[in-house]
Amino acid sequence: QRQMCIRDRATALSDDDGDGNPLVFEFLFGGNPTGRESLSPATPSGALSGASLLGLDALLPIDAGKNYPIFDVLILRDRRGITLSPRASGDLSFTEDPPFRPIQIGTPSPEGSFDRYRYLILPPTGTEPPTSGYLRLDIDYSALPAGP
Repeated sequence: QRQMCIRDRATALSDDDGDGNPLVFEFLFGGNPTGRESLSPATPSGALSGASLLGLDALLPIDAGKNYPIFDVLILRDRRGITLSPRASGDLSFTEDPPFRPIQIGTPSPEGSFDRYRYLILPPTGTEPPTSGYLRLDIDYSALPAGP
C-alpha cells in the first residue's frame, strides 16, 4: 500500500528524482517518486459514440449520433485533503472565455487504491464534439501545512 509521503506544501512541490514531476503529482497519479519514469495521468482513450455515452449517463448534454473524445484519469483515492479540479480546453492555452466543459461520465471505477475517472470534453456551448480537446487537473494542496 502506498504511504502518504507528502508532509507539507514544500514537500509536495519537491522533485527529488529530477524527472520533472513534483512529488504531489507522482503520489496522486501512481508515479514512482524515486525513479525517472514519465507520468501521464490524463490519457485520451479514443472516442465513444453519443449513443454509448448516453447509455452510461442519460443526462449527458450530447447528440446520440456524434462521436466524442474521452479521457481516462487514474487518481489515488485517499488524497488526504488534496483536491483536484478538472479543466478543459480546445487548445493548450486553457484561456477560452467561456471555458470548455469537462464532464465526468458516470461514477469512478475502483482499481486497487486508485479510482478511474472518465471525462468528456465539450465546447463552451452546444452539444457538438470539439475538433480538439485537452484535459487538465488543477491540484489544490493548500490544506497541507505550509512547510518546515
